Amino acid sequence: MLRRLKETAKNLEKDDKEKILNVLEEQTKETDETESKTAEIISSLIMVALQGTTKIDAIIASIFELKKKDPDIVSSFTDALSIVDGNFGISNCLGSKEKFFQLVKEFEKVAGEALLKERLDFETLENSGVLKTKGSRILSAKHIKLRTKLYFKQHKFNLLREETEGFAKLITDVSENENHSIQEKLQALGSLIGCFNLDPNRVLDLILEAFEMHPELHSTNFIPLIKSFMPDSRVLSEIMGFKFSSFHESDDVAPSSLFVIVVLLLEHKLIKLEDIYSWLSPDEAALSEYADEEMQKAKKVLCKMNKLSMKEGEEGEEPLLTLEDTFYGSNQKLGLLEAALVVGSWSVACALLNKVSTDWVMSFSPICNAALNFVHASIEPIYRIHSALPERLTGKQFKRPLVLSPPPATTFDQLKTCAFPLLKMIGPYGFKDPILLQKTIRLSKAILQEELPSGRKHVEPPSDTNSIYYDVLEIIEEYVLPSLAMLESPCAFSEEIWGLMKLLPYNIRFGRYSAWKNNISHPLLIHRKAEQFKKVKRYAKIINKDNVKYMGRVLGKLSHSSPGLLFDYVIYQAQVFELITPVVDSLKFLTSLSQDILVYCLIEALAADKDPFSEDGKSIGRWLKAVTAMVAQIFAKYKSIEIEPMLHFVKNQLKAKKSVFLLVLKEIVQKMSGVEQGDEISTVQLEAMAGGELLRSEAAGFFNQQRNPRKTAQRLKDALVESKLIVPLCSLIAQQLKITVYRETLHVEAKLVQALYDQCVDTFTQFGNFLVTVLSPEEYKNTIPSLEELCEEYGLDLGSASFLYRPVISYSINSTWESTMKANKNFRSMSQSEKDDLYLSITTDIMTPVKQQIQARLPSKVLDEFSPQFLATFWTLSYSDLYVPTGSYSRERERAKKAASDVLHSSDMTEAKRKKESDRLNSLADRLDAEGVKQKEHVERVMARLNHEKQSWFDYGSLNKYKTETVVNILSQCVIPRSLLSEADAAYCAKLLELIHLMKTPNFASLICFDRLFCDITHTINSCSEYECRRFGRFLFMSLQTVMRWHGDKAVYERECVSYPGFVTKFRAGSQSGSDSSSHIDFENYRHVCHKWHHKIFKAILLGIESKMYVAVRNSLIILKSILDQFPVQYPFYVNLEKKVEDLKNREKGKRDDLFTLSQSYLGQLKLRKPFMIREEAFHYKPKVVPKAVPTTDVVTNGHQSPITKKEQEAPALSGTNGKEVTIKKEVKDSKKSDRRDEKDKSTKTEAPKEKRPKGEKGEEGEILPSGPGEGGDQKSSKRRHVLKPSKEGAESPRLKKSKPSQHDDDYEEGMIEEKEEKKRERKREREVEDGGESKRKKDAEGKSSRKTGTTNGADSERRSEKKESRDYDGEKRGHSKSRKSGDKSR
Repeated sequence: MLRRLKETAKNLEKDDKEKILNVLEEQTKETDETESKTAEIISSLIMVALQGTTKIDAIIASIFELKKKDPDIVSSFTDALSIVDGNFGISNCLGSKEKFFQLVKEFEKVAGEALLKERLDFETLENSGVLKTKGSRILSAKHIKLRTKLYFKQHKFNLLREETEGFAKLITDVSENENHSIQEKLQALGSLIGCFNLDPNRVLDLILEAFEMHPELHSTNFIPLIKSFMPDSRVLSEIMGFKFSSFHESDDVAPSSLFVIVVLLLEHKLIKLEDIYSWLSPDEAALSEYADEEMQKAKKVLCKMNKLSMKEGEEGEEPLLTLEDTFYGSNQKLGLLEAALVVGSWSVACALLNKVSTDWVMSFSPICNAALNFVHASIEPIYRIHSALPERLTGKQFKRPLVLSPPPATTFDQLKTCAFPLLKMIGPYGFKDPILLQKTIRLSKAILQEELPSGRKHVEPPSDTNSIYYDVLEIIEEYVLPSLAMLESPCAFSEEIWGLMKLLPYNIRFGRYSAWKNNISHPLLIHRKAEQFKKVKRYAKIINKDNVKYMGRVLGKLSHSSPGLLFDYVIYQAQVFELITPVVDSLKFLTSLSQDILVYCLIEALAADKDPFSEDGKSIGRWLKAVTAMVAQIFAKYKSIEIEPMLHFVKNQLKAKKSVFLLVLKEIVQKMSGVEQGDEISTVQLEAMAGGELLRSEAAGFFNQQRNPRKTAQRLKDALVESKLIVPLCSLIAQQLKITVYRETLHVEAKLVQALYDQCVDTFTQFGNFLVTVLSPEEYKNTIPSLEELCEEYGLDLGSASFLYRPVISYSINSTWESTMKANKNFRSMSQSEKDDLYLSITTDIMTPVKQQIQARLPSKVLDEFSPQFLATFWTLSYSDLYVPTGSYSRERERAKKAASDVLHSSDMTEAKRKKESDRLNSLADRLDAEGVKQKEHVERVMARLNHEKQSWFDYGSLNKYKTETVVNILSQCVIPRSLLSEADAAYCAKLLELIHLMKTPNFASLICFDRLFCDITHTINSCSEYECRRFGRFLFMSLQTVMRWHGDKAVYERECVSYPGFVTKFRAGSQSGSDSSSHIDFENYRHVCHKWHHKIFKAILLGIESKMYVAVRNSLIILKSILDQFPVQYPFYVNLEKKVEDLKNREKGKRDDLFTLSQSYLGQLKLRKPFMIREEAFHYKPKVVPKAVPTTDVVTNGHQSPITKKEQEAPALSGTNGKEVTIKKEVKDSKKSDRRDEKDKSTKTEAPKEKRPKGEKGEEGEILPSGPGEGGDQKSSKRRHVLKPSKEGAESPRLKKSKPSQHDDDYEEGMIEEKEEKKRERKREREVEDGGESKRKKDAEGKSSRKTGTTNGADSERRSEKKESRDYDGEKRGHSKSRKSGDKSR
């Protein structure tokens, strides 16, 4: 600004007065500065004028004009001259001094002589001619005398030691507490000062000393007196500061009364804190230095605690705080803070607390006690209102402050003024006053109950951030919980705090726990943590099953004050050493608050930033399994622990696509409800699962052997219902089935992917079964959305949605049926057909929307093969709808009756208990009977419904499609997917296929269905996970059980298969019934087909066992174990399987232990089945093969005595949908020659020529291919012959298809060779015994002769061999042992 003004002034003309005025006016308007700033601007103009830029006359004239507008400009100009005059002695750049004297002389005309004499130096006035020389000397002398009198001459006053009377009267007047007005007191003081010539400063000091002795008279006496006697705050501050300085210089401690009167003066605004604070000692740097020193000590202790190699006694050796003894007494600033809190002046105390660090200030007992007493006084009225205590209980009395400013709180909002802020500053030192801590907890509880009237769950926090609700949260985090950590065994306080914490949602509570546990920055809490960690480490590491009760008490005490530290260490011990059960048992003495913190610590451990998988990446990590098992056992054992937080954690993890944490939910459901989704269930359990709820609970293992699982299951159910997590968890679990394979585990081992997928499926079915078990049917119906919502809104596939919605449909049908029965008075008189029609109408009404929803979810290609009615029926029925487990009901009923009988004869119970238990068991037996009858009636109704619906399942009015396509679609779209879901679903699928056949369902080819199932299992096995393979094995086992039941008894086969549409082999457009006997496969051909199916299974299994892929080998072994009772049953298959599995076991030994164990287990079970193996001839008809030379005729032999004709090569045709016959191609295998003693003899293999098919028909898709010799049909019916040219020995006919025998065929043939060789050796020994040596030579000669001539002489020998071959396996064993004994005798 000055530079611009100078530049402007230089450009002015020397006589341009108007421009000078304009410049001065503009600068005056632009600036808002004080008078000194204006004088500085004018002085700049003066210096410019002195340098010759502007005339002096122009400046004086301008000042004269400005004087008219602003008279103060003259004073400002005079001050500017004084400044310039003083600068002449400092700088030589001011210009000519003569011009300055001239300017002063000219300015005298404007300002006058008096103003210049007042402002300018006498020498300048003399040189400028304003004063004469003589007058200047006189004036200078007077000035010196005046200064001396003012500053150096001391007035004489009477001192206290010299004149006691005046001071004595002064003290008396000041100290008396009479009702005199302030004016009267001031008049008395003035009289004493004038009468006794007292020093006024000493009088003020005596007033302050009297005030110090009687601070209680501050409001009525001293404060008004001091305010009237000495209103200058700076004088009072200097007097008080001088007092503090004198104490500091003499190293004495200032009395507390002195701090009190300072606080009172500050409270009444007689002095300012800034004025007095500078007089206090020590300085700010010393305060910071002491605080940093204490924090460094705490950090050093924390570092020692974190070292795993810390020795006993290292931690906790540093003293907690040492400042009080060495620092507090000489610290006047802390003394003033204490006085402010004692007096009750919150404004002063708050200002002082803001200047220091509260982390260590409250460590001084006087300050902390004063602060606690201050809070007591502040909250007393509001506490009495909301404490719910009777008025007679006054409680502990506390000291009333002199001045309580602001007044005590009477409303909750007033607590925000001083009480709550001071509690936050007190922090963990609240443990010094447990009563105040109790009051604070109760007040906070009352506040939350008012702010959250509807309870703690599912209530959003207030939207107003200034709400006292958030102040309560800060009090809990910064005062309540830290104070609890400092208390010793605060069991009662822990329960009181839980009464407050349980009003908050779990996420708010866990946020407070996290800050308390992890964000420890206070030195006192750090020392406490180190001390507690020493105890935790000493006790937690000695937990075992023998000292659970003692350690439970110890851990209970430790958990009261340091629960987070304790639980972290205990969980770590469980992860490392897997001491889960002893640790869980030792937590039984925890308080409710500790249990809630335990849940938080478990969630924190699960959510830790650790790899959830093992180091090799092939399984779930041990630490996760240990923590999960611990979680499940804790929730199951302790009923007061809240489950909802853990359920929300699982839900959030599933949202984050981390399906591995489904293990947590699976373990919780299993432990709390007993509902298990076991890896393998027994046949008895599976059968019982087809019964009602009572039978399932008693026999199927839905509830395991733990005590009172229904109570814990009810707790889990309540948690799910209250938190509304049932549908979210169901949908999220179902969605993980796709996420696990395609998104979550892109770079994970295949074994781990399958394990995670199995875990998803198991958890989904387990959770669904749990909901069905614990929820009432009405609750379940109201909870689960509709099938359409599950598919569209929640993204579930049809199988998963049907699994969840199936109980809803079942309940709707059954409840409507029961209500209809009750409403219809004539129901009992209705016939069975009328009842069936009524049930069918009810079912139709309920199933129609379901059918429409399912129809909308499937592609049209699938719907072309079978009707939506079939799909709706398939997906909505269950195993219990098709089968009545009468055996399970009888077994459980007999067991209950036997138990009741045993109880009556037991001596371990009293008579009353025995009778009560016996009545319960007898009632159970009666209820099982009633449920069995009800279940039987239900199945009968379902069967009547199915018999009615079956006509429309596969009926489309035309036969333009192959049956194989329909069968394949049923298997791929319905049967296989559902059979992989659970063991019960696998049994359901097998049972449904059997029922579809037995109900004579039109257009369903049962034979083709089983053929497609057994012949194409390789890809299904290799694509299954481990548990899916077990379920598929169950499905195969039950299917094999069905077909082998037909195979084992011709009467059963003729009763259940002959004349059934499922076994029709020829279909024509005009006849769908297939009643013609020639259209069905006969019993012997069916046995050949069964042999073929066994052979196909054998080849598929061997292919998997010999594979190098882990999944293929494992799944093949699982399938073998699953179908062991039905396969193998033939000795050749047994021999080869035993050999291959033995080789597999030797190959995997020391490499893949799980495959080694699995193969070893299967071998042990397989060898137990060896006595039940049968020969191939006993499995299906296989005539004796007599070796012959190949004749040059037009006959192609098939291994029988009779040739294969063209008619035999064309087996009965299976159904095609175009009305034409579809011929079944026959596989004709060459049999081996019976006598293998000559190594040069070789077997020949021939293949029947393919039949040319009509145009448009498919090739081998719908064909059933019997394997093994003799499947071509009856020998007597072969008359028509094919003319084929003979081929050379060992060469194939040029018209036959060339194919290379597979390794599995060779294995099968090796087994046949071994079996036949054993039989030949037995026959040889028998002949030696019977015929002697001569007969033996004769037979050898005949054998040589027959080989030379190629004829079949010796019909008697052939008949004997056929007779010998027809013996069963046991007869051969007996003959073998008999021949051995006879041979020994002959020898």
